[in-house]
Amino acid sequence: MYISLQRAKATGVWIDKGHRQYPEDPTFRFEARAFDRELQWHSDYYSRLEGFVMERSDQFIMVDYEEVIDRVAFDKIFPFLGLAQPTSDSLTTNLKKQTIEPIEKLVINFEEMVKHIRNHHPDLFMSLKDRGQFQ
Repeated sequence: MYISLQRAKATGVWIDKGHRQYPEDPTFRFEARAFDRELQWHSDYYSRLEGFVMERSDQFIMVDYEEVIDRVAFDKIFPFLGLAQPTSDSLTTNLKKQTIEPIEKLVINFEEMVKHIRNHHPDLFMSLKDRGQFQ
């Protein structure tokens, strides 16, 4: 989220539906304090959202934006709703990932960012590593 937000701020493009050509992904410097603030805000937001939903029902799933783009979300949503899986051609999305460049090409101080996340947010580090974001 942090990198997508930095890209959106730099380019003025907040969503990509594949209709236009956008500027190249800008490079930027990782700022640990800004990253930590944003991470805390998202953590608080999703905790409150989950608490709100759980007060009203114990049956819900959370779907990540990237899961919709990669169609992984459909594998979660349809069984949850008790529906048959659609054929691969029946559902589409015109959403695209905000940032397609490898992270190390976008973040000027990439190694500093990796070190900060590894030392201060080990669960996030492992999640990003498992998804192939970090070596």
